[in-house]
Amino acid sequence: MIFLVFPLTGFSEEYICSGKVGDEIQTKIYERSSDKFLYPTQNWEFEILEENNKHIMLGKINYWSYDKSTTIFLTIIDKETNEFSERYIDSSYKKGKEPIELFGNCLVRN
Repeated sequence: MIFLVFPLTGFSEEYICSGKVGDEIQTKIYERSSDKFLYPTQNWEFEILEENNKHIMLGKINYWSYDKSTTIFLTIIDKETNEFSERYIDSSYKKGKEPIELFGNCLVRN
């Protein structure tokens, strides 16, 4: 009997994105895993809300029972320019408090 062994290396895609918040540079890594993206530093999974030739839109919604708030984390990556933007919105924000935003550039690793 002859067995052929093929490596199980699927399509791998990583976006390493950095942006500046005040004086601090934040770096985020988004790893494609079949039909979702992983955000390993927080152990989160992002749904692919929309993807086309130009953009990938990722989203994560959480409900926090300790304070009964809902949060949404939205990331948009422009595949043509490798720019990204993030928004974090919390239902417990008081009037006048702005959502947390981050803008920057990504390196793509396949």
